[in-house]
Amino acid sequence: MIPQVSYQQKATYYREGTGKKLLYVLHGYGQLAKFFIRKFKQLGEEYTIIAPEGQHYFYLEGTSDRVGASWMTKENREQDIENYINYLDAIRAEISQEQEWKEVNILGFSQGVATAFRWIAEGEISPSKFLICSGLVPPDVDLKIKKDIFDPIKMTYFSGVNDPYRTEDSVTEFYDAVASSKLNMDLVNFEGVHEVFVEGIVKVLNKE
Repeated sequence: MIPQVSYQQKATYYREGTGKKLLYVLHGYGQLAKFFIRKFKQLGEEYTIIAPEGQHYFYLEGTSDRVGASWMTKENREQDIENYINYLDAIRAEISQEQEWKEVNILGFSQGVATAFRWIAEGEISPSKFLICSGLVPPDVDLKIKKDIFDPIKMTYFSGVNDPYRTEDSVTEFYDAVASSKLNMDLVNFEGVHEVFVEGIVKVLNKE
């Protein structure tokens, strides 16, 4: 067994807005939360937006200049998943003490989709809506086993028809995972690439 040690660590998250509806937004690979959160400003005064940040930092090119973050890699993956779920739960615990939120929702983009699926499946979060943007169900989350958790959630999948990561196999894999679990999910195809379809997200979030 490889030795492990537990220790206290500080981590950053970002927030925008003062509304009584809460939206957690989980960024994709190589992004930073302080930039990712800016995409959602047009949601308006109804929302408070919380953007946690993956704790794996690296230079996007070479050994200097722009920095990106990721949620995990294949190395020590189980420990990374446990750590970021604990991190996300710590944010949720802090935010939940502020007030009785009118609604709590989660959005994941790309790598943030897998992160969000794991958080919902294993963490202390129970969103009303889950917005899935250009990502996949991670192999370690069995939606059939976790059906009772995901069943009450209104899930919407956004997929850019020109997304270079969108292949026939990946789409089939995603829909097979959802269909076999008999969960309800809306599909929104949009004329775009590997990106967040903000216009469509605003419509879904503002739909009662």
